[in-house]
Amino acid sequence: MTRGAPPYPDVNTFDITVYLLQGRRLLQPEYCPDPLYEVMLKCWHPKAEMRPSFSELVSRISAIFSTFIGEHYVHVNATYVNVKCVAPYPSLLSSEDNADDEVDTRPASFWETS
Repeated sequence: MTRGAPPYPDVNTFDITVYLLQGRRLLQPEYCPDPLYEVMLKCWHPKAEMRPSFSELVSRISAIFSTFIGEHYVHVNATYVNVKCVAPYPSLLSSEDNADDEVDTRPASFWETS
């Protein structure tokens, strides 16, 4: 939601407690949907007993995110393939006899012919 930005960039670290005790809270982040921001505000209620329980949070957030599928997320059906490749460096554990041997750094597919 905040995309890694500091939450209160204009507030001095030493002043944050006073800032929060004055009832100030984060503004709604640019990419934060309204229902999720409403949950955030409830979590910041000054009275702990008025804040949602963890199970309530799980339920609400799950419901919110279930409405986003296909709308805000890109589902990439990518297939990943491990490519065979000859080791680009000689083994550090090789004997000194092999230290002068040349090592071919070309990918294994270079040697395969169609």
